[in-house]
Amino acid sequence: KDDDPARDEYLAGVNLNSFITRFGGVNNSSLPTDLNSLQTALIQSHPTQLRSESIVPPAWQRRSLSLQAATMISSSSDPLEALQGISQNLPSIAHSLSKVVVPDTLEDLASEATDLAAKVGAVSHGWGDAAFGFFINSREVDVERPSFNVFHLLDILKEEDKILRGLEDKVRPMLAKTVTALGQNAGEVGDAGWAALQAVRKMKDMGSEKLILIGKKGIFEDEASLDESNFDPDDEYDDDGNSAKYRIDVGRGGKNAILYLNDIEKDPEYRSWPTSMQQMFYSSQFGGAPTVRRNLFTLLIVIDPASNTHHPAVDVAAQLLNSQFPLRLGVLIVDNYDVSNGTPSAPFTWNRGERPFHSRDSFLLMHHITKKYGGMAAISCLLRVLNDTSDLEEKLSVGDYIGMHVALLAAMNVIGSGREDLVQKEMEDLLKAGESEGLGSKANDSKKEPKYENAVQFALDKMIHPGMSFLNGIPLPESNDMRSFGMGVNDILQYEQRHIMELAMKGVITDTAPRSVYATILSGDHLFKQFHPLLRESNKEYLLLGSKSDESSLIFTSSDAVLNCDIDAIFVVEGVFDLDNADGVEAALSFLDVIISPPE
Repeated sequence: KDDDPARDEYLAGVNLNSFITRFGGVNNSSLPTDLNSLQTALIQSHPTQLRSESIVPPAWQRRSLSLQAATMISSSSDPLEALQGISQNLPSIAHSLSKVVVPDTLEDLASEATDLAAKVGAVSHGWGDAAFGFFINSREVDVERPSFNVFHLLDILKEEDKILRGLEDKVRPMLAKTVTALGQNAGEVGDAGWAALQAVRKMKDMGSEKLILIGKKGIFEDEASLDESNFDPDDEYDDDGNSAKYRIDVGRGGKNAILYLNDIEKDPEYRSWPTSMQQMFYSSQFGGAPTVRRNLFTLLIVIDPASNTHHPAVDVAAQLLNSQFPLRLGVLIVDNYDVSNGTPSAPFTWNRGERPFHSRDSFLLMHHITKKYGGMAAISCLLRVLNDTSDLEEKLSVGDYIGMHVALLAAMNVIGSGREDLVQKEMEDLLKAGESEGLGSKANDSKKEPKYENAVQFALDKMIHPGMSFLNGIPLPESNDMRSFGMGVNDILQYEQRHIMELAMKGVITDTAPRSVYATILSGDHLFKQFHPLLRESNKEYLLLGSKSDESSLIFTSSDAVLNCDIDAIFVVEGVFDLDNADGVEAALSFLDVIISPPE
């Protein structure tokens, strides 16, 4: 009837009464003409909807049912509720679910997840090649084995609970000590306790490797054992008593993100190099470079070519390569803004090649030149272009940027005379295709090819940014002072040469083994999965600042007699100030204000 109110029931999957109530309508009032027509249509289509729910889709329509369900769940405002509703009512909604369109991005993620599951063995043997894995705190639980029972699952949960309680017992003394240092009783949590918990959380965010390393130093022991040796961060040595250097694992996970421009062991340019480690020893004994056809040293440089800034590590690479140093050079080309923003910028329109070039363009060009013209040509272009653009006040247009590479390839006789225009057009088409790829085109859509998006993601995963560089995982110093930078690099280079020689003398590195020297070096207790600012090496200055400290504390010089155990802090925050001018003193005072009374 025309004056009927909205029915409080689901008609063809829609409860019209709930909609009206949600938007402030009156439940028992007569419906307007348009809503009454809608309710009539729902009543008429309700039997058809019921029949559709009882129809099981054929097998060919059920192939993407899991992705279609994932699409509905991920697009829901309450994914958990959507997951519960779909999983508990799958037979009745399968017919409707099979008509959902799955986005291309989700299909790509599913494909990558399936490949990853196959690599780690998380594949259900009972369901073909379907990806399946059940994990508790990263521990795989084989729930498909015939002998599995719920008691085994409970045992694993008990073991994990025991581990967590052990961690709590280790952290609680430090937490109580920090709460006391922040001015409250150890039995009271309050704001100080919360601040201490946040500090512990930040320490955990550094990664399990750092916690293990700190645990070996005894930092989380009870207060009676908190002596100077437990807190000394420099009390870490290698087998020969030399101070051990930490490394960042910038090798694993870099596939299709890092561009390796040369390969000492495979590139034809190095065929004349000796292959015997014994010959390398002889050469090194007389002051020569450790020339051997093995990738003994890998230098990774993180650069943003579009920033027009000079990267001193590039000069180091050029010097080492010219001296026949067995250096494999890798570059991670990312835009500084993209890394800071946490996501790659959307591709820019071509605009007849007049737009400013972007690091995405540099990434595509370097990969193309390496693949088509060889690693040496790519290295020469990289070094020359970075040097020529470092002093420019404005960015080059993308067309001019391509032209620089073409001119260099022609000058090196890599491309034949008269082919410059052809190569220019080829590179322009490459960048256009790369841009189209980011917008959904299938151009160059090979998962085996490096992509700029992968480079940005790798930088985010490793917490690294343009301006950083790593020699066999050891961070090189970041400094505008070339003298201090050079001294730091020489120290690291000498350390790593000794380390490589020791591994060779012990038989760890031979003429043919291991297959990857880089992977062998990136191991051990001093390896971290991510870079963390607290890992940055620097000269440590400690000032004892308490509640009675004032600006006069700035004139105190650090003393070697100051024991780390006397500093009630989980972290030591470093500040560098120029106290010879008013701005530097003001910045130092502001810094102290923040440390004494940190913002919430």
